[in-house]
Amino acid sequence: SKLAPAHGQAGAAPPLDTSAAAMDIVIPGPRTLLRLAKLRDQAFVHDRDAFGKVAAVSLVNGKREEKESLVTSMQLNVLDYEFPSTLMVLFADRVVFVSTKKKLSHLEDLRAT
Repeated sequence: SKLAPAHGQAGAAPPLDTSAAAMDIVIPGPRTLLRLAKLRDQAFVHDRDAFGKVAAVSLVNGKREEKESLVTSMQLNVLDYEFPSTLMVLFADRVVFVSTKKKLSHLEDLRAT
């Protein structure tokens, strides 16, 4: 599976650029952590009525499709990239990603931040 860079248009995704330069994926650590904190606050602090009393929120992104889904939009907003076939579980105190080893390697910098 390949990762697709974020794009600004709804609907069909642009073709993947598999050149070496395009595959230099960088997840912006501080900005991503800020976005995850905002999402966490909405889910577990500020708007409990929207989610109810839940222990976690899971976002499952299946195979890459032509149309963007809500989960794809969330991944693009938080990570700046789409990670097909990836599970993201948001807890009040942490985020857990389940995916391939290659995709998870792009998220390693978040662990150190």
